[in-house]
Amino acid sequence: MIQGDNKNHHAQNGEPEEEKIDRNQPGLIVVCGATATGKTSLAIELAQRLGSIVISADSRLVYRGFDIGTAKPTQAERQGVPHYAIDICDPREILTVADYQAQVRAIIAEQHAEWTARSSSSNSNNSSNSGRHHPCASWPILAGGDGTLH
Repeated sequence: MIQGDNKNHHAQNGEPEEEKIDRNQPGLIVVCGATATGKTSLAIELAQRLGSIVISADSRLVYRGFDIGTAKPTQAERQGVPHYAIDICDPREILTVADYQAQVRAIIAEQHAEWTARSSSSNSNNSSNSGRHHPCASWPILAGGDGTLH
């Protein structure tokens, strides 16, 4: 789903207009699904292609030391893609959904601000390349879970 204003826009002929991506809005790609369906590998591949990051949405990966039984990606499996919201607290600490959401929202805002700065810098240096990037380039990728908590 493309993040937008959720309004139904129609052309003059009454047909729905094609959704446009508003590059001024911070976007987010969500990869969710059943256990062992390849969410992590898909998120890593997307992040590599789009020059982005992966944010874990797995409720167990936030805990340090929960490496067995959680399918936590190893450093090698992460293939150089920055990962966030993994190993952010000890198992004895309380991490509420609100705490998690605040941290993830800050990561998303920071990623969008960095992309905006890079984009405007590259546009001012070489305006001929301005249309060559994928519209979702650098959008963070939230990966994990079955979608019930996203």
